[in-house]
Amino acid sequence: MRVIRVLALRELASVNRRRNGMEQAQANELVRRVFAEVIDGGDYSLIPLLFDEDFQDHGPMGDTHGYDAFIGMLEGFRAALPDFRHVIEDVTLVADDAVAFHVRTIATFGGEMMGVRGQGQQIDLWFVNGARFRDGKVLEHWGPGPEGGGRLLGAMGLEQPAPA
Repeated sequence: MRVIRVLALRELASVNRRRNGMEQAQANELVRRVFAEVIDGGDYSLIPLLFDEDFQDHGPMGDTHGYDAFIGMLEGFRAALPDFRHVIEDVTLVADDAVAFHVRTIATFGGEMMGVRGQGQQIDLWFVNGARFRDGKVLEHWGPGPEGGGRLLGAMGLEQPAPA
């Protein structure tokens, strides 16, 4: 199934050959820095350098708007999954200002989430993500969404909350 997704991403990229915005190499570097240095590395001082001031994140636990909300969401996951890390593959420019990419999340549920303490459950899941850029910074990020969030919570032994 992953091969089909990669081929679909590459096909989408070939539809839009015009590259007046961000170049492929810049997109690769930005996405990798965001995950390695901010999300995995916890260096929040880089957020104004890498993220637009109007940044929005659409993730498995809902939407966040702005730097502080994004940091709060990351800290919630860091508390539940203290050793989490991500492997980024197939960053594909699909428009002048947008990419799609695969993210492998590897972690151990050893903290607490939704009032439940982890019992050392191993997490190893792949997700498709997307991002949109403005002026060389991440403006918007789309994470796994409800289905992916359900897969993550299921791997942690948790039930997905009912929609509000």
